[in-house]
Amino acid sequence: MRALRSAATAGVVGAAGDWLMQWREGVQAVGEMNLERTSRLVAYRSLHAPCVELGWGFFDRRLSSVVGLPGVIARVLCDQLILAPPSIAVFFLSQGAMEGLPWTACVARTRASFWPTYGVCFPFWCCCHMLTFSVIPADLRIAYASCCGVLWNAIISGHNQQAVLREGGHQ
Repeated sequence: MRALRSAATAGVVGAAGDWLMQWREGVQAVGEMNLERTSRLVAYRSLHAPCVELGWGFFDRRLSSVVGLPGVIARVLCDQLILAPPSIAVFFLSQGAMEGLPWTACVARTRASFWPTYGVCFPFWCCCHMLTFSVIPADLRIAYASCCGVLWNAIISGHNQQAVLREGGHQ
């Protein structure tokens, strides 16, 4: 049940973040929204959130003896050094695949977009996760992170759209 709640929360927040970015990009009306683009982000976020929650549970168990600020910092760094890199790579690979790109183009997009995205990801999520791992109860972490994720989903949606435009596409 918890994984389903995480998936649903992350999916809704993913849609909100993508709509925020589309609005920032100049979409003026709901009828102008690219719902295929939104659906791809929602699919990724809905599958991604339960995986993150499993990872956080693993970190909690492995780092249970590390308490206080050192424990918070350890969990934040585990999240950003262990979970974030494959999450970003899978994001770009999955978006390209769902857009119908061949595998080589998906890999090229991931290579071109990974470091600029990770450069924003690391400081953004380190700040958010200082709270995630210090004051937010474990069963509410995905909900809290999803609230932070409205802005993050807008950021990654924008990074993916920039990649689409670089590639000459119109997604």
